[in-house]
Amino acid sequence: MEPTGGSQASLLESPPNGAAWAALLASGIGGVVFGLITDASECSARVSRFLQWYRPTGALSGVAICAIVVWAVVWAVLHARWSGKQLRHQRTLTVTILILALLALLTTFPPFYELFAG
Repeated sequence: MEPTGGSQASLLESPPNGAAWAALLASGIGGVVFGLITDASECSARVSRFLQWYRPTGALSGVAICAIVVWAVVWAVLHARWSGKQLRHQRTLTVTILILALLALLTTFPPFYELFAG
């Protein structure tokens, strides 16, 4: 007896995972950008002043807005390219996302950016 809802071949196919990978990778890239801009802001008074778009929050307003814009653009591009596709390099993508997450954590860690604050 055949399962209802389609053939066995269609049941064995994996659903598209491209949209999910696009979101994960974009979030990792956005996190790293947030960390790098934070480092630049902490290391340079000029950059910090440039990023003060809302005075009560200081440079954090510019840092957050820049990182969100990068994240949104990367997500839109990757989603447009990968949506509806089955990506077969899960191990590579997983390692990439883990590395990006570690970089994002490292670059926002105060002892790290204080190394460059001179």
